Amino acid sequence: MTYYLTLWYPASRIAHRIGWYFTAAQLSAAVVGLVSAGFQKMNGDGGLRGYAWMFLLYGIITFLDGVATLWWLPDRPSPIPEKSRWWALVPKQRPLLQPAGAELHKQDMQANSADLVYHRWTLGDLGRVLIDWRVWPIVIMYFGVVGVGVGLQNYGGLIIQAINPHFTGIDISLLYAPIWLCDAAGILLVTPFSDKYYKHRALFFSGSCLIIITGFLVTTLAGPPWARYAGLLIAGFGLGPTVPICMCWSAELFGPRHGEVGIAAASALVSGLGNLGSVTTVHLPPVPPAQYPPFTVVFWS
Repeated sequence: MTYYLTLWYPASRIAHRIGWYFTAAQLSAAVVGLVSAGFQKMNGDGGLRGYAWMFLLYGIITFLDGVATLWWLPDRPSPIPEKSRWWALVPKQRPLLQPAGAELHKQDMQANSADLVYHRWTLGDLGRVLIDWRVWPIVIMYFGVVGVGVGLQNYGGLIIQAINPHFTGIDISLLYAPIWLCDAAGILLVTPFSDKYYKHRALFFSGSCLIIITGFLVTTLAGPPWARYAGLLIAGFGLGPTVPICMCWSAELFGPRHGEVGIAAASALVSGLGNLGSVTTVHLPPVPPAQYPPFTVVFWS
């Protein structure tokens, strides 16, 4: 999606658009507890467990949506010529822009970013992206924030339960959702400013990380239970802008030097290797959090 958006907008103006795309994940995380509770009521229907119904229906909807995009989602503002035999299998799309609009879009792209005119790339072009050292700091940044985000997603309920062991499952689900609403709010509020002041993206990313650290320190050290819960909301708010900024940065740095293949390859490396941060989180030992003091629970999670 990062690569796709760079075909429509200059890299200096896509952070908040990538952010809008990522809000789908935050809204999904916010409602997952309530949705899964509804699927559990289907437990045994048709001989399937509740979670099996959830996977089945989610999979069918996602598959149908993927097929529909072949007709509904245009490849790029101006169609590209393609003569391969596989191209006949793809539904033909009408150009969205008239010639005058297409020329204006091309001038805007060239004035604000690299000239990303379609061309066939070679393995040599791809190799030059892989050995460009600038991709690896972004991979590490993405690795870190994804690890924190997945940890908060997987263990947020345990942290809330540790704050107050008397919370019921419904209480935990209701308190879990606002964390991700704050995450979405962070995306929508911060990423537009990171586009406006795109030369200072490092400050926006670092500032968001400091907000995450502040939130976890509040959750760890605050006395009143609701103050500790507020720390999770603060951490969620700081977490929101970090991933869109990383993805935007990969496009912004690699487009001017390597063109389309640079954006595609850098985005793949950053999201692919960076998402391994989730592996380090989910494979921690499943020790009941009640056996740990609050300080340990937060940082173990």
